[in-house]
Amino acid sequence: MFIGPLRKTRHAALLVVALAGCATRRNDTDASRQESASSLAASLLDLRTVAPRVLVDLTGSDSATRVLIVGALRLPNGRIAAADAESQRLIYYDPGGNPVTTIHLRTLGVRARQLIRVNADTVALMGISTAVVFTGNGQLLRRFDAADVLGDLPQGGIRIVLGVLGGGRAFIGRLGQHFRPAPGQSRWIDSIAIAAVGPDMRITRVLGPLPGVVGALKDSQPHQVWFAPHAVSASTDSTFYYGFGDAYEIAVLSATGETTRVITRSWQRIAVTDADIFAYIDGWGTRWITSTGAVAEAQRREMRSDPFFEYVPAFSQFLASASGELWVRTPNLVDAQWNGELNTVPLAPSDWSVFDHMGRWRSTLMLPARFFPTDAGSDYLLGIEYGSGRSRKLVAYDLPKEWTPTVR
Repeated sequence: MFIGPLRKTRHAALLVVALAGCATRRNDTDASRQESASSLAASLLDLRTVAPRVLVDLTGSDSATRVLIVGALRLPNGRIAAADAESQRLIYYDPGGNPVTTIHLRTLGVRARQLIRVNADTVALMGISTAVVFTGNGQLLRRFDAADVLGDLPQGGIRIVLGVLGGGRAFIGRLGQHFRPAPGQSRWIDSIAIAAVGPDMRITRVLGPLPGVVGALKDSQPHQVWFAPHAVSASTDSTFYYGFGDAYEIAVLSATGETTRVITRSWQRIAVTDADIFAYIDGWGTRWITSTGAVAEAQRREMRSDPFFEYVPAFSQFLASASGELWVRTPNLVDAQWNGELNTVPLAPSDWSVFDHMGRWRSTLMLPARFFPTDAGSDYLLGIEYGSGRSRKLVAYDLPKEWTPTVR
């Protein structure tokens, strides 16, 4: 997940980071020293021509409005939990796809940003600075508010819930330390401090400052840098993952904040070309620019003067699976045409690297375009299928048995 507190939009002057310097390629000796890439060749699984099972058809929702699913999980009892940020509801569906429990999130004081699995049938609905934890049948277990955390964190910025773990533990971040570049520079790093929080709401360890997002000045105002790397994180019952896409390095942290390993992989940086930028502006314009003629051309011309990053990031999204693997998404610049980000709906087929619980690269998966994975196990992959118009379905792919041993 991207850990910035604000969604990027075309006209927003956002608090964004800087990357001072470009990504560099890690050598194989360094990678093996940190237990990352396995000496065994990674297998390839291509699901682009496989028909998934439809679990829930969201197109004809009871509210007759568009849905914005920000997370969906398969629970051990066969139910599906899905969070809708449009209606602000957490909905549990039975194995037949029928809604059985609906929780209205506004009454709990949290706005849905992401739904994650804590363990087995326990899930956490995360907002920006709050999170609520539920059982598999929708019973409220706990509410977590980052403002109530006790301990020292850098002043300024905003506190963000980054992960909810088992045993009442969590990770929070404070982003927004630097709003301007140093004198004589046009870009800067808005750093993030990450804190491990115990069940008593006290900070047990603070990590940082770490890079968060890349920012630049445009017309003397802070502005996002398109295609730039950003901080990415994910969590499971006892593990928290953090990385910044300027290099293929992913820190694996214990529930108390100690670094247990660093996942690395040989990676060749790819330059962003003028053709990439023009294609992005054209694709974005088709989707978002509603004016015509000279006005539309002026808007495209303004976009061409925006800051763009020089290289494609190493990764853009993590998915921590129920069976202990980490799925890492390879960025495709085409996907930014959806809403400017590289970690949302894949407009093109997406490429994921799968690392086992020891951090070894075990497999690469190719997934269909317009399929966004939200949950994975040793034998299944669940996610959102974006059809034409407002068509949305929760679907699942059955992973073949011969593939499963490569990631265990």
